[in-house]
Amino acid sequence: FDGSDFFRNCLSLKEMWIPDSVSKTGHSVFRGCKSLTKVRLPETIKHVNASLFEDCESLEHITIPASVCEIYYDAFAGCKSLKTLEILNPDLKIEDDIFGDEMPPELLKNCPQLYTLMKDAILKKYVLKKEIWQSLPVELQCEIYIAKQGKTLVSQYPECIGEQAVPLGEEIMKKLEGKASVKECNIAATFMAQFFLQLPHELLKNMYTALENAKNGKKALQTLQDNAALMVAIEGNASEGQATEGGIEQKVFRYLADMGLSAKDPESRLNEYYSLKLTDLVEVTDKEGNIVPPSVIAWLLCVHETLKEKDSWHGSRAKPDVVPAYEKPGVCPEATEIVAMLDEASWRKCLVRIANIHLAVMIGRTKKMFLSYPLCRYFDEENMAQLTKRAPSWRSSVSGNDAPPLATFRKANAYSETRAAMMFADKFGELHIYAKLRGTDADTIRDQFLSDVGVDVNGCKKYDLGNQVVTARLQSDLSFIIELENGKTAKSLPKKDADEAKHKAANADFSEMKKNVKKIAKNRSTVLFEDFLDDRARNAKDWAAAYLNNPVLKTVAKLLVWSQNGNTFTIGIGGLVDVNGNAYALDDNNIKLAHPMEMKADELTLWQKYFTSNKLKQPFEQVWEPVVDKESIKKDRYKGCMVPYYRFTGQAKRGIVVEDYDFHSEIII
Repeated sequence: FDGSDFFRNCLSLKEMWIPDSVSKTGHSVFRGCKSLTKVRLPETIKHVNASLFEDCESLEHITIPASVCEIYYDAFAGCKSLKTLEILNPDLKIEDDIFGDEMPPELLKNCPQLYTLMKDAILKKYVLKKEIWQSLPVELQCEIYIAKQGKTLVSQYPECIGEQAVPLGEEIMKKLEGKASVKECNIAATFMAQFFLQLPHELLKNMYTALENAKNGKKALQTLQDNAALMVAIEGNASEGQATEGGIEQKVFRYLADMGLSAKDPESRLNEYYSLKLTDLVEVTDKEGNIVPPSVIAWLLCVHETLKEKDSWHGSRAKPDVVPAYEKPGVCPEATEIVAMLDEASWRKCLVRIANIHLAVMIGRTKKMFLSYPLCRYFDEENMAQLTKRAPSWRSSVSGNDAPPLATFRKANAYSETRAAMMFADKFGELHIYAKLRGTDADTIRDQFLSDVGVDVNGCKKYDLGNQVVTARLQSDLSFIIELENGKTAKSLPKKDADEAKHKAANADFSEMKKNVKKIAKNRSTVLFEDFLDDRARNAKDWAAAYLNNPVLKTVAKLLVWSQNGNTFTIGIGGLVDVNGNAYALDDNNIKLAHPMEMKADELTLWQKYFTSNKLKQPFEQVWEPVVDKESIKKDRYKGCMVPYYRFTGQAKRGIVVEDYDFHSEIII
């Protein structure tokens, strides 16, 4: 029996009697013996080795002698029929995953002594699963809950107990009616704190009264009295039997209960997700000036997210990722309701402090980088603009834009409902992801949201300054002039005799609009250049909506030559014109940027003269793009030549992007 796999896959083996002369076995000795029903282990054996009875599907009962001091991993994995496992050594602790991925369904119900032998992590894996837990008799549930209150288990109970809180509470109540020990009283208090929102008022009141009358209930009673929300549930709202709905804390507790979570859950998740403590949060008040419990803020930071195990070559060393649980853009309805009750200034101060301290230095992989998710959800336009400006500094020399902090922020950015987030997504080529999350496409986002600066179809926006209404008008060079009521023009909003507050607001809006126009034009030029390289076309209707109706995009489109079914045109002063200056009418064919390779020589020359004579500078080389006869290019023209690496860098505007993964040994273009 010393050797491994001794009887492995002996499909006809039904019974095995191992003599007392055997003191140890190898691993996987009976693995795959699917007909094995009876086994006698000798009282001289000290270890039940790894995978010893793995996949013995017919094995129903086995006795582990008192001599055994350890059972190794997967010893009974796949033993689907195992109903009883008698362990004679009361000091033996089940530490390894002896049942593999799943415990035999009938085993725990028939062998309640097993849970007392299980380490917390093993109990959590095999027993504290909703489908397993709820199949157990309530008496056994009560015994497990009272016996096993380790820190790693407490947060797991609400999820697996779920709607069975009431019968379990009634069973715990029976303990309080007898001579309850100090431990039983304290655990009853813990149960009440965890599930008070799911328990009937009468049961809560009875449990509280029982603790008052219990000889050992003094400490437990004090714990309950320190929990304000629980005392509200015990003392008030007898008709509903629940905590009042008015306050922020009660609303959050209600949401926690609906999700099967406990009042302590936000604090533990805050640490698990982001390595933060409640003391790391800035004080937040509600609109009435009352201090909001830190656990409520912790809940707001965690409510949209969940933990997901990461598949990685690091194997067991891989850390779990925080990922969206609310897979919609913006803030979930429950959190929206809570945020609306907060003082806006103190809430923003809390978020900004989190960003400034915990996202200030982002180097390598750290839990704090996942704070990007809640910050992107809650930040307004101003703060999001600052965050997207800072984020590119989180790239690394090794991983570049895929460095964990920046990669995480890029994913989180998709959940922000701000212009800054849209522009950031577009900058990193991820606007299609941002758009898909909202059930639309990147072009629609660019045309309808990113390109809207608040001017009308004529490029005008009016400002009421109190003493007069002025008009800001967009110019062909993307600057603005201010048209005054007296017919004169200015470069800035006139301050003389204007209402101070109105002028300040108008000036801030005007300054922001000018910045956005420049950004939009630059961004659209970059997108159009990529379309030019990719020979990408759009349908005529969408093209017209984007470039004929939007004054900012129209200004950019005027600097380029377009092609429809082989016919070239541009946007002139009076409308669409062809290369000869004649009016051009759109048809239903797709439209793309014209390429010199597809133009005749004389047509190309005329377009070059058009831009030169009108003193128009194209955003990128289009009609001046060099065209070389491909037949004249020798395929071996660089044979024997060494081309310096720097010749490839900084050539994005020429359509050349270089990626260097191993210090110039292998370059991908």
